[in-house]
Amino acid sequence: MYKPELTAKGRYYRVYVDGVETTKHTTEREASESSINQKIDNPDAHVVYRHDYEVEVTLHIAGGGGVGSPPNPGTIAQISGTSGLVITGSGAPAGLPITGRFISSSTGNDGNPGTVASPWKTLSAISGASPGENIWLLADDTWTNEKLTVTHGGSFQDHVTVGTYYLDGGTGRKWIEGQGERAYINYSQGFDSAEDGSEVVSVQNDFVTLQDLKVHTGNHTFTTGAFVIQVIDVIGRDSVTVDNVEIVGWTTFAETWGIGTGIQITGFQPQNSTNIVVKNCTAYNLYNFARFAGAQNQVYENNLSYDIFHNHYFVSGIGAPHDFNTVIQNNDIRNSYRSDGVQTSGGGAQGAGNRNVLIRDNVFFGGDGSDVDAGGALGTLAENAIDLKGGAEINILRNIISGVEGDFDGDHDGQNQQNPTPNAILVGNETGATPDNVLIRENIIF
Repeated sequence: MYKPELTAKGRYYRVYVDGVETTKHTTEREASESSINQKIDNPDAHVVYRHDYEVEVTLHIAGGGGVGSPPNPGTIAQISGTSGLVITGSGAPAGLPITGRFISSSTGNDGNPGTVASPWKTLSAISGASPGENIWLLADDTWTNEKLTVTHGGSFQDHVTVGTYYLDGGTGRKWIEGQGERAYINYSQGFDSAEDGSEVVSVQNDFVTLQDLKVHTGNHTFTTGAFVIQVIDVIGRDSVTVDNVEIVGWTTFAETWGIGTGIQITGFQPQNSTNIVVKNCTAYNLYNFARFAGAQNQVYENNLSYDIFHNHYFVSGIGAPHDFNTVIQNNDIRNSYRSDGVQTSGGGAQGAGNRNVLIRDNVFFGGDGSDVDAGGALGTLAENAIDLKGGAEINILRNIISGVEGDFDGDHDGQNQQNPTPNAILVGNETGATPDNVLIRENIIF
């Protein structure tokens, strides 16, 4: 009988430009930086990075020896190569055994050691984790009105992953589709004021990945301060990835500023947020999906967002050090109530706020055809698919924009605030904040 033995030879991140591998890296941070630079230098190219393993497979002959017996055990073949798996985030591939600390709201106890056999119970128990330890929440479990605060981080080589696991016998394995529902953090009580700490998930260290989770915040009982309510909050951090997370806002829609931002990425001198990746997420019933100010080297890709009250992606450019090197690509953007699919703001000064912004290969869809990023599902006050209020070096390439009344407004006339005739692409509608060096090419508008 042949017994295979798999030996991991290395884990790599490979950057591909138009399907051709250009660089190979040992960390996701290096790959992210390389891919961003490639996208900026080659705006027409298709740039992705993939995570795979190089493994060596050794086949052994099992058995004894002698006449009438199987041959002596020995090695008959060794095969080396790349696994060919495309990994969607940091940590172990889906379905493989995992290590770290484990939490189960249904079977755990905070007096336990946090192992698979004896998990913790509450999200606050992760304060007992050591630097570099992954945190795993049990599939099908719900944490009601608890917050998740990640205060420990990983390293340049390996992120700390906070994700979902499932049980296979006595073994904890990284969650895959079909093995229960993602772990659910349900902060259903919402917030009754814009107090400090008004976020459900807070990332307070570097080299962290949030993966395979569902996070919800309920209705809020106040009517100002949407920007201080976040489902996921990242302030002044380096190398944070949000992958395959479902982000949900209000339960019953009401026109209020207090319904929260899905993901807020901010930074203030001397510590801005950098090397941010948000991918494969689904977000709905929110004020904004993603709002960023003071962030550098960030990629938002393969996300679905719908029923958003304000902007899906708000590159605010407010304050220092503003936003640099932002990529928004391959996203499905649907249904806002009263604002834009993607909005860049210049902070009130021409050319200021945002630099090196790439918006490409996204789909903006307007539901009933009355508006691109609003669609009338929640109302008719929405504005534009892409609204450039400021910034510089902005490339808008190969987007598909459906159901808009207007097509393109480049008059810089400032007449489109809460505008009754939305545009597919609007350039410069904030006084004194006309963007510089804008390239718009190969977009489809219908």
